Amino acid sequence: MSAAIFVIAAALILVFWALGAYNRLVGLRAAVLHHLQVLLQTWMAQAQMIDARLAPYGPVDGANSAWMGVDEETQRWRALALSARQFMHCCEALASTAPRLASQDDVASVRTARQLFEANWRNLRDAHADLAGNAVPEDLQSQWAQHELLLKDRLKAYNAAA
Repeated sequence: MSAAIFVIAAALILVFWALGAYNRLVGLRAAVLHHLQVLLQTWMAQAQMIDARLAPYGPVDGANSAWMGVDEETQRWRALALSARQFMHCCEALASTAPRLASQDDVASVRTARQLFEANWRNLRDAHADLAGNAVPEDLQSQWAQHELLLKDRLKAYNAAA
């Protein structure tokens, strides 16, 4: 009789331990997805900042774009705007997979788009670092720096959750 009670108690302990482990895993998954959504929203806000800044100058893509055939600095702005738009689309695609964890391909496309976006930003920012001044207005550089600080905190939180 005592052996049966021992087996039942051990089985109950095992079931409750498994249930607790499952609940912890579900909670961790929810935390990772939450931090990923926050990170994606911050990235999209940064790309939208660039897109909104350049919107008054007309569409950057298409054959009838006013951006075609202009000087080198304007082409740098166009490259930044196009990479911002591509980055936003990749972030939106990754955000749409929110109920499940992202695949490696989804993450790789966002990483590549982010690297291109940052490279175009650096290319524009560092293009004319001479006495004439910088091609990027100071308020835009300040907004970019604020987004970068915010992103650093959000990345840290996401990595801690993951």
